[in-house]
Amino acid sequence: MITSNRIISGLCSAAIALAVAAGPLATATVSTAVFAQEQAPVKPKTTKVQAMTKPTFDALTAAQAAIEAKNYPEAKRVLDQINLSEKLNEYERATIQQTYAYLYAEQENYPSAIEAFRKSIQLSNPDEGLGLPFAQVLQTMYNLGQLYMVVEQYQQAVNQLEQWRKMADPAAVNGNALALIATAYFQLENYDQTLVNIKQAIASTQDPKENWYQLQLAVYLERENYKDAATLLELLVVKFSGTRTYWIQLAAIYNELGRDKDSFAIFDAAYKMGFLTDEKDLVRLARLYMFNENPYKGAVVMDKGFKAKSVERTSENLEVIANAFFNSREYKKALPWLEEAAGKAKDGGLYMRLCQAQLQLNMNKDAEQSCDKAIDKGGLKDPGAVSLTKCIAQIEQKKWQSATASCNAALKSKDRAKDAQQWLKYIENRSAVALK
Repeated sequence: MITSNRIISGLCSAAIALAVAAGPLATATVSTAVFAQEQAPVKPKTTKVQAMTKPTFDALTAAQAAIEAKNYPEAKRVLDQINLSEKLNEYERATIQQTYAYLYAEQENYPSAIEAFRKSIQLSNPDEGLGLPFAQVLQTMYNLGQLYMVVEQYQQAVNQLEQWRKMADPAAVNGNALALIATAYFQLENYDQTLVNIKQAIASTQDPKENWYQLQLAVYLERENYKDAATLLELLVVKFSGTRTYWIQLAAIYNELGRDKDSFAIFDAAYKMGFLTDEKDLVRLARLYMFNENPYKGAVVMDKGFKAKSVERTSENLEVIANAFFNSREYKKALPWLEEAAGKAKDGGLYMRLCQAQLQLNMNKDAEQSCDKAIDKGGLKDPGAVSLTKCIAQIEQKKWQSATASCNAALKSKDRAKDAQQWLKYIENRSAVALK
């Protein structure tokens, strides 16, 4: 049977990449609107806050307009100018730092964006009415956690997001937030916390995001927990039936669990749905058909693969289709494949198989010649068997003297000596009859 360790390893890596890339941080640019949509509303606090003066408001409005127009130098010029004022209160300074953060994030200058967000938090004390209001502080903390993820500072991300979670209203800790926290833990290889959080994310909504399931699956694969991985994949092939990867993964997982028939059934279903187009998958399916005693279907899979040029005409692949036709007793169809495969092979073994097919079709002279080619090419695992098969082809042509010579050659093989002696007796009897 085909081993699936390498397949599962590769699919695990793919699942991890999908889980991270498609998470809440998938957007490359950051703006107030983008950040705001990721977090649920927080419970407002009624503490009195500082006021913003009109000059500051006008400057921030101009800076935001420049950011939206992607006129980043102008946005920075406006912010730098207003930031020099000594009359700014903590709320104004914190809001300016927030706007700096959005500007830097739009330019993918994430370290500077992080520093600006940190400053805006440090300038704020909502309980005393200084700086940003409580809701904005929480939003900024969440934004900061996102940016730590972008720069791959995962421990900082976990610390920031966990601090945010403790302070936030439970309603704010929605599926997106839980998935983000789970992803951060995954990158730290803290799989227990990854599972806790991603399961909560999935349970938080009637329509979980696909990449949340992918992250859960990635944990199971990392831990080689194939039983739970199979259960999850059984759900995914129904919920996302058009996704090829899940079918391939499920077949590999079943194989790993020793559920060979289930593995074959899923792989076969994936083929019928048009998901198997890679050479390795098509060849694997053909071999599975042969293993499950349906070699003709295996030959059909290979034939279609060759015609579509999805499968390369290597000696190994040609041997697969040749053996599939041979094992299904379609000897005539096997001939051209055997001839091509034998010509490309490193040894004469396939010429021996060609000889056997030709004997089945009473092509005795051709069979004799194929045996000669097998001997000439060499590298045979059982040269005695080739000599014996050549003997049979010669007997069918009533070439008694040549058949005797071939049988004598087979006598040199310990495994074939007994059969060779029996054929020699047969030749002696038949040739004697022929002489009468």
